[in-house]
Amino acid sequence: MSAMHACAGEVVRLTFSPAYSPPETLAAAQKRAMHVCARPSMDMWAVGVIAHELALGAPVFPAAKWPRSAVMHAALGLRPYPWEEKVGMVSNLPELRGLGSVVAACLSRDAAKRPSADEFLHALNRMYDEHSPRSC
Repeated sequence: MSAMHACAGEVVRLTFSPAYSPPETLAAAQKRAMHVCARPSMDMWAVGVIAHELALGAPVFPAAKWPRSAVMHAALGLRPYPWEEKVGMVSNLPELRGLGSVVAACLSRDAAKRPSADEFLHALNRMYDEHSPRSC
C-alpha cells in the first residue's frame, strides 16, 4: 500500500510556494512526487510563516539570502531556518510578546507538533485578553 493510499487527508497535486511550504511538502518535491497528502498541519505552517512576517514586517525568507535552493536545504535539515538561528521572536510591541511561542509551534519541523487552527486561535485570544485594557 502506497503512502497516498494510507492518506488521512486529501490527496492533491503537488503545487507549492517554497517560502510558505512545510518541510514535508518540500521533501516530497525533492523526491519528485506528483501528489501529496494535504493535512491541516501544512496550512498551519503557512499561517506561522505569515504571522512571523506580519510581526516582523519583513519576509521570513528574503530572496537575496534565501533563494529556492536555500529554502529547500533548510526544509531537508541541511541548514537551519532563520527563526532557528535566533532566540525567540523579535518584536518591539509588548502586545505581541506571546506571539513568538505560538508561531514557533506553527513552524515546527514535526507536523504533529504544530497547533490546530483552534489551538492557534485560542493562543491569540489568550494573548489579546492578557494585553487588552481591563474595564473597571
